[in-house]
Amino acid sequence: MFTSQALNEFKEIYREDYGITLTDQETLEKATSFFTLMQAICRPLPDEPHTNEKQLSGESELCLQNSDMLEYPR
Repeated sequence: MFTSQALNEFKEIYREDYGITLTDQETLEKATSFFTLMQAICRPLPDEPHTNEKQLSGESELCLQNSDMLEYPR
């Protein structure tokens, strides 16, 4: 599901932010949990589809269509 580069980046960001070096297994578990959470909260509500492209173009893109790379503010 994740590339090794994406997992290494996640591990490095986690270490920088929290001062904890994760094992490869912990990295995979936390990255999977984070990705699952982001998928759940970035989904449009059923009664409020995102159809206004002008409104969306001004917002920062937190939800990505490509699951190979995750970007999130630090």
